[in-house]
Amino acid sequence: MKGKFKKRNNRKGHFDYNSPGSYFITFRTNEWKPVLSSLSNGKIVLTPAGKIVETCWHRIPERYPPTQIDAFVIMPDHFHGILRIPDIHGNHCFEDVRINPCISNMLTREYRKSIGVYYPLQRRRMMISKIIGWFKHQTAKELNNLHDTPGQSLWDKDFHDHIIRSDNQLRIMREYIELNPSKRSGKS
Repeated sequence: MKGKFKKRNNRKGHFDYNSPGSYFITFRTNEWKPVLSSLSNGKIVLTPAGKIVETCWHRIPERYPPTQIDAFVIMPDHFHGILRIPDIHGNHCFEDVRINPCISNMLTREYRKSIGVYYPLQRRRMMISKIIGWFKHQTAKELNNLHDTPGQSLWDKDFHDHIIRSDNQLRIMREYIELNPSKRSGKS
């Protein structure tokens, strides 16, 4: 049965994840273990592991400027957060790629050429995957130091992202994050 199931890459092939924009990120703990928090009457109570996750999330902007963190929630067995990477003018880009040069920077050169957009691609030194990789590594390392458990995995290997394409989508994602604890505990 080896090779029967192939892991699907959930990154969009035509999208440049180095680009300005807002990203809704979700990742889960290894084997869905509820080690980050608990829920009490629809409210989150962080464990020591959850406090490490919160601290490291707040360190992302200093580690990867000009990245900004937005709404986030640390659930017992998973994490949702919004990362925002502004353009060189500090703007977050949501408009149509064909009329906004900022958005055209989100797409690979080949894809932009195929749709007739020829704005130069501004390279950045960071990527969403790189940020998440650092975050997951740092939180696992700090938790392992706390518990003297070197090499223990805290997170599942992958993460999921959603490219936020409008102010309305950003509002919906923030609302989802805010309501996630009460929905999870059945108290909506």
